Amino acid sequence: MFLKISEFKKAMKSALKSAGGLIVGNQEGHILVRTDFWGVWVDIDHATSKFKAAIVELIGDMPDYGSEYRFYMKGKELFMEHSADYFDPYEEWKHAMDFACMVPLALYEFPHETLIYQRHSDRSYLNVRKDYSIGMLSDAELESCEGVPIRPSVSMGGATLFFKNEIMIYWVSCVKVPERTRDTILYSLGAFDFFEDSWLPKEPEESSNETEELPY
Repeated sequence: MFLKISEFKKAMKSALKSAGGLIVGNQEGHILVRTDFWGVWVDIDHATSKFKAAIVELIGDMPDYGSEYRFYMKGKELFMEHSADYFDPYEEWKHAMDFACMVPLALYEFPHETLIYQRHSDRSYLNVRKDYSIGMLSDAELESCEGVPIRPSVSMGGATLFFKNEIMIYWVSCVKVPERTRDTILYSLGAFDFFEDSWLPKEPEESSNETEELPY
């Protein structure tokens, strides 16, 4: 698994206190953990003990096969209810035909740091919270059969980035940046193509001062 467990636990704790809560399911051979902002879907046979322990530590037990629950906190008490909002990450990923690369530039908009990704299809820019994107990724728990995905797939509407490898999918929702940031910083990046090996904009060719010789 390419998940950073310490950040995963922190993100789950935050979700339990949010309006949307934390949804945990055991569906068709996969463990699903998701919130309004991010989610993880992993083959149950490859889910690490640390991953499962982090979930059990917060909600008490793993859901039974075929079940899915929403967990949330009221004060210091944990509540749970059946989740009827079924979500299939694999199907969503299959429809994400575009992909993106990370730009070597980050934005800081209090209280979060935001990363910039360039979408391949139109070279436009997408933004995600750092703590919910590369902040959640790690190679510390990788099996020999898997690697860390570098270029995420992009959903059709450009609202979600999907990081997928051989055993799991991790996704994160894109966020909007302030209009001033979009119209200045992101606009100024329009000349760059970060998919090129040398992504610096090319110098304009100097126009020749020589007068073209007339054919008569």
